[in-house]
Amino acid sequence: MRQDFFQHPVSHCSFRGVRASFATFRMHAMIIIVPLASASLYAFGSLFLKQGLQNGAGAVRSLFLGNFIMTLCFLPTLALSQEVPDWDMVCWPVIIGICFFCGQAFTVWAIKSGDVSVQTPLMGTKVVFVAAWTMFLSPDPIRPILWVSAGLTAIAVFLLGQSNEINYRSVRKAIILSLISCVFFGATDSLVAARSELFGRIPTMIGMMLTLSVCSLFLMPFVQKPIFEFSPGAAGAMCMGSLFIGLQALILNFGLSYLGEATTINVIYSSRGLFGILLVWFLGKQFSNREREHAGDRIMRFRLTGASLMMLAIALIFV
Repeated sequence: MRQDFFQHPVSHCSFRGVRASFATFRMHAMIIIVPLASASLYAFGSLFLKQGLQNGAGAVRSLFLGNFIMTLCFLPTLALSQEVPDWDMVCWPVIIGICFFCGQAFTVWAIKSGDVSVQTPLMGTKVVFVAAWTMFLSPDPIRPILWVSAGLTAIAVFLLGQSNEINYRSVRKAIILSLISCVFFGATDSLVAARSELFGRIPTMIGMMLTLSVCSLFLMPFVQKPIFEFSPGAAGAMCMGSLFIGLQALILNFGLSYLGEATTINVIYSSRGLFGILLVWFLGKQFSNREREHAGDRIMRFRLTGASLMMLAIALIFV
């Protein structure tokens, strides 16, 4: 009886249908889970980095060691690569790595200069700059919805820039530095999408991170204190922040490589802005973060609204 059931064509087709439906459900679930996991790790990483910088880690030393920790997070992917690099195209991972280094440098500078609840949501504008770089690389007419998105982004930046008189200058500086970092990160993502196949997908990721580490060596003359001389609180926070940001970058890149749906993943990934504000709001004291106290609940609500508008603006780009 049991054997007849499994051999029956209708039952067999039904079993295949259930299995296919489950595979589809699992794929859709991963498309949501991967960017959400990356977004939450990025928000935690930013809080740890901010804590390390407040405890005297130093922006240049944090950037130097953080970049090497990120590279170590990517090196195990070599075991998964079966691609043979085309060394005639080695210039592309080098260019991408330089862009990524510049993005990292301005990001650390922005975190040091201003509030995480401002910097993290603004990183969502990376998707806007990806679209801009893509249009630059292959010009297309600008769709009207992009102007709507640009307007919402401008309003969001205004709301994120709300602050009291005490830290107005630092907030404005954090906004400018965050936007510059997104220009470089946008170039990084666009070049990865357009050129990574020329050298090989995983080899490009490894080449990008090795270039990042080589560029970091040029920071050594600007390090004022010994590289490994940290106060206990600074060292732990800096290492945890770098590890979290490295892991989220690894998860996100593999998600983009193996799941596809880059547009959907990037839109969901922009939720890191909301995660950043919520973490500052509810867990800031655990990270010695006083942004909520300094800004006040009213300004934090403005920033939360701005982060939400930023996500809406990003989503409209893909309508």
